[in-house]
Amino acid sequence: MSLSRVVCSSCLLLALLAGRSAVVAEELTSDPVVTSADPVGAPGAATSTVMGYSPPGGGYYDQPLELFGPQLRGRIDVGNGFYDDSFYTIGVMLPFHLEPLVNLWFLEARGYVTEYSRFGGNVGIGYRWYDAPSDRVNGISFWYDDDNTNELQYQQIGLSLESLSYDCDMRLNLYYPFNNDANMLWQTPVFDPFYRGNNIFFRQNTRYEMPFKGGDAEVGVPVPFLSDDWNTKVFAGAYYFAGDQAQDAIGPKVRLQAEITPQVWAQVQYTYDTVWGSLGTFAVAIDLPGGPQNDFTYQQPMQHKLAAQVQRDYRVHVHRQTDRQGLIAVNPDDMEPFEVVHVDNTNNGGDGTYENPLGTLPAATDPDTDIIFVRRGDGMSAGGGITLSDNQRLLSESIEHEFEAVRGRYILPGYNPGPLPMLSATGGSLVTLGNNTEVTGFFMEAPNTAVNAIVGTGFDNATIRANEISRVNNAILLSEATGRINLVDNLITGNAQNGVSLVNSVSGDVTLTGINNTITDNSADAVNIAASSNARVNVFLQGGSYSQNRFNGIDVATTGNGSVRFTLARNGGMNPVVSGNRFDGLEFTANDTSSLWASINNTTASGNGIFGLYFREADSSITSLNQSGNTITGNGAGNVVIVP
Repeated sequence: MSLSRVVCSSCLLLALLAGRSAVVAEELTSDPVVTSADPVGAPGAATSTVMGYSPPGGGYYDQPLELFGPQLRGRIDVGNGFYDDSFYTIGVMLPFHLEPLVNLWFLEARGYVTEYSRFGGNVGIGYRWYDAPSDRVNGISFWYDDDNTNELQYQQIGLSLESLSYDCDMRLNLYYPFNNDANMLWQTPVFDPFYRGNNIFFRQNTRYEMPFKGGDAEVGVPVPFLSDDWNTKVFAGAYYFAGDQAQDAIGPKVRLQAEITPQVWAQVQYTYDTVWGSLGTFAVAIDLPGGPQNDFTYQQPMQHKLAAQVQRDYRVHVHRQTDRQGLIAVNPDDMEPFEVVHVDNTNNGGDGTYENPLGTLPAATDPDTDIIFVRRGDGMSAGGGITLSDNQRLLSESIEHEFEAVRGRYILPGYNPGPLPMLSATGGSLVTLGNNTEVTGFFMEAPNTAVNAIVGTGFDNATIRANEISRVNNAILLSEATGRINLVDNLITGNAQNGVSLVNSVSGDVTLTGINNTITDNSADAVNIAASSNARVNVFLQGGSYSQNRFNGIDVATTGNGSVRFTLARNGGMNPVVSGNRFDGLEFTANDTSSLWASINNTTASGNGIFGLYFREADSSITSLNQSGNTITGNGAGNVVIVP
C-alpha cells in the first residue's frame, strides 16, 4: 500500500477520534489567563477566555477566546493550476499546547484524491507561537509529500515559514524533491529526416515528466472595507522552480483569500511563468470540529491563527514536456555521421552546406563525403568532370532516393520532382566512378566534344539510375569492373559511340543488371559486352528498348578464356524490344576457348538491318543458346542465324 493511501486512511481515523474541546469561560480585563486542570501539552480540553482584550493593532473582542483541540480539515481545489486536475483533500491537525494560546507543536496529516482517482498525501510537523506585543503568530513547519497523481510517483520534503498578523501576513515555502531528474515517458521512432549544415538529422519527439525544486514567497495585506468582517487579504509574491532538462519557472503570484466564517475560508489565485503559462485556481476549505466557534461577523483574535492551515502547495510540482530533438543520422558502413555536399548553380561560391551550397559541381570531394546532392538550380549546367571517391553517391533532387542509416532505411530529404539537373563539360568525362558509387537523376550532355558521360575502370560495384544521357561520346563506358553494376530506368540516346559498354579482360567476376533502360539512336551499339582472358561476366537485362542504333542492338563477344552468361527477359509486363538497328538486333560471338551462354525470352527483335538474332561459335569455345516466347520477324538478312 502506498504512503499516500496510508495517509488518507490515517486522516479519516484521526478525524473520528478527534473530539470537540470543552469551553470554560472566565472573564479577564487584560492579558489572557489560562484556567485548566489538564496537563500542559495535552491536545484535549483545556480552554481559556478573553473578554474586552484590545490588541496593539486595535479592535475589541467581546466574545470568549477558546483553546482549540484537534482539527478535521477538508479542502477542494479546482481550476488550471500547476497540476492537470482538480483534487479533494481531507486531513487532521493535532495541536500539542505548551503554553495555551501562546505556543504549541502540531502534527498534521493530509490525503487527497484527484478527479481521475489518483492519490497523494502529506505529513507535517510544526511549531507556532503567539507574540503578544506585536499581536503576531509565527510558525515553522517541516513536511513530507508523497504524490502519486502523475504518470510516476514522486516524494519531496518541504520547509514553511510564516508570520501572520492583522496588517501583514508573510510566508516562505521551500520544496525539494528526492529525485529531480527528468523521466522519459515515451519516445517516438525517428522520422522526417532533414538537412542541417553538411549532415542529415532525424526528428524525434520525447515526452518527459520531471519534478521541480524551488520555492515561493508572498506578502498579504488587508483589503479595505472587507477585512474587518471577512478578514479578506490580497497577497502578492513570486516563485522560482527548476527542473532537469527544462526551463526554469519564474513568475509572480497573486492571491485573494477571505474567511467566510471562522471555520470556512476561500481563495482565488493567479500565477504566470513561461513553463506553465497563465494559471488560475479556486479553493475552499473548512476546519471542523475543534475550531473556535466565535461569531463570524467580527474580526477574529490572532491567537486563533495558531490553528490556521499552513498555506503551501501540498502536491509535488511536476511538469510534462515534449522535446522535439534533431538526432544526427549515422552511416552504418563507417559508424560516422553522414556527410553531404550540396550544389546549386544559382548560389555564388558557397561552402557546400545545405544553407550555403556550392555554385558548381566540384572536381572531387573529401573522401569522407557520403553524398553529393545537386539541385537543378536555373536548369543550366551545374558543372561536370567530377571523380567520385569510394562509397560516394552523386544524387539529384529530381529523383526520390533512399538511404540506410543505423536506425533504419529512410527517404532522403530534399526530393523536388521536376527537370533533371544538367551536367556538362568540354573535355574528359562527366563522372568517373569509384568503388561502391552511385549516379542518379541527371541530364548529361556535351555537344560537339569527345566527352564520355560516365566512366569507370577497375572499380567494384556501381548503380546508375534514372539518368538521361545524350550527345556525348560514350554514354556509359566501363572496364575491368567487379562486383555488381545496376543500370535502372536510364534514357540513353543520340550518342556518338556506344550506349553501354562493358569490357573486361582480367580475371574477376562482375554482374551487370539492367532494368527498363531505353538505349536508342546511338552511333554504335546500344549494349556492348566483351570478356577476354579469364574474365567472367554475368548480364541480366530485363525489359527495356535497344533500338534504332547504327550498329547492333546488343553485341556480346568472348575471347581467350573469357566467359559470359547472358539473359534477356521481360520485366513484369514489359517485354524487351530490340528493333530497327542497322546491323543485328542481337549478336553473340564466341572465340578461342571462351564460354558463352545466352537465354533470350519474350523478346521482340524485328526490323533490324541484317539479322534479328545472330549466334556464332568458333574455335574451341563452349556455347549454349536458349530461346522461348520471342517474336523475331522482318529482319533484313534473316531472323535467327546460328553458326556452329
